[in-house]
Amino acid sequence: MENTNNEAAKKDVKGRSRLYPRYDLEEAIIFITLINRLGGSRISVDAVAADMGKAINNSTFIGRVSCAKQFGLITQESGKISISSLGKEIVFPREESSGKKAIRTAFTTPQLYRELTDAFQGKVLPEISTLGNLLFHDYGIEANAKDAAAKNFLRSAEHAGVIQNGILVMSQQEGAAETIQEKPGDVDNLIVSTKRDQNVDSDTMHRIELALRPNAKFILIIPRDMSVSECDMLKSILSSLIKKDSE
Repeated sequence: MENTNNEAAKKDVKGRSRLYPRYDLEEAIIFITLINRLGGSRISVDAVAADMGKAINNSTFIGRVSCAKQFGLITQESGKISISSLGKEIVFPREESSGKKAIRTAFTTPQLYRELTDAFQGKVLPEISTLGNLLFHDYGIEANAKDAAAKNFLRSAEHAGVIQNGILVMSQQEGAAETIQEKPGDVDNLIVSTKRDQNVDSDTMHRIELALRPNAKFILIIPRDMSVSECDMLKSILSSLIKKDSE
C-alpha cells in the first residue's frame, strides 16, 4: 500500500508543470498599462480585478498577475500592485532605445525564457509544435500546457524584436553585439548580427556573423559604405559558398 502511495505521489509531482508565463509579453505590457491607468503604484488587487471585470480568484486574473511578475513588470506587497522600475521604463521610456532595451530585458526575465534564449541564441527557432515537445521533454512543462507555453515564448520573442529571419538574435550586454538594420542593397536575409571587435574600426567597418543554417556560420569584415553592386557581388559569392557547403 505504501509503495502504491509513493508511486502516485511521484506521478503527481511529475505531472505538475513548472512556472511559465501563461500570456505573452505584449499581453503583460497591456496589463501594466491598465495598472498605470489606475494610478500605477500600490493599487489594490481588488481594484485591478474589478477594472478587468474579474474576481481576484479568477484563473485569468491570477494568470495575468503571475505573468506580469515573471516578466518583472510589477511588484506585489500586502495586497497592493505597483509597476516596477522596469515596467515604468516600458510605459514611460526615457527614449525610444531605452524602451526597446527594457522590453528585451523583460523578455529574458522569466527563468524559462532565459534557459530558452541560452539554448537557441543564434539558431533557427522551431515551430510551435516542435518547441512544445521540447518544453515537455526537457523543460518540465506538462503536456496540456506545452503548446501554449511555446506559442507565448515565440510571440514574446517577436514583440521583443529578437527574431531575425527566423533566428533568435539577442542583443548582447555591454555592447558585445548589435543587430544590423537592413537597407536596400544589403545582404538581405543573410546578415544576422555584427559584433564589435577591438581589432576592427567600428566607424568604417562591420564584423558580420552569418548563420546561414544550423551549424553553418561565416564571419566577414566589410566596409560600412559598401555599394549596392558590391553587395550584389558579395551575395553571389555567399550563394556559391552555401551551395558548396551543402554538397
